[in-house]
Amino acid sequence: MIESKIRTLCTVCGVELGESNWMPSVRSRNYRICRRCHNRTTDSWRHGHPQAMYQMRLRARLKLKQRVLDNLGGPICVRCGCNDIQILEVNHKNGGGTKWARAHYAGAMFYYDIIKGRRTTSDLEVLCKICNVIDDVKRRFQIDRHIVTWNELRDESASCVS
Repeated sequence: MIESKIRTLCTVCGVELGESNWMPSVRSRNYRICRRCHNRTTDSWRHGHPQAMYQMRLRARLKLKQRVLDNLGGPICVRCGCNDIQILEVNHKNGGGTKWARAHYAGAMFYYDIIKGRRTTSDLEVLCKICNVIDDVKRRFQIDRHIVTWNELRDESASCVS
């Protein structure tokens, strides 16, 4: 008895699909498309839909930021109580965060290391942008005359008042 091997071909270019050119994520969905054709069609869609790509990246960044802030005690400024995730930041309590980041990380790796537990968080806190700047001013210039309060507005939007 002769065994015949059933070949699976890419529906776009006709190349035989195998371990090296058939991505597992595509294979699991039973799509018959090679890596090269998949990348080409994906890139084409991305270039043709810049607004959708912007929205997808924005949602992904906010989701990542939410996870980091949850690891640091929740999405709320420890100084003024601000809870608008768009203006919350991770602050190094003792300063030096920018210098440290330049030496160690590029982009979101800092966030991923916090989430995965590869980086200690005892020297980090959640501050809003305004409190973070005031913290920097206090540290650099020893000026300690600013107070920030967070006021919820009636129309459910919020503002930071200094």
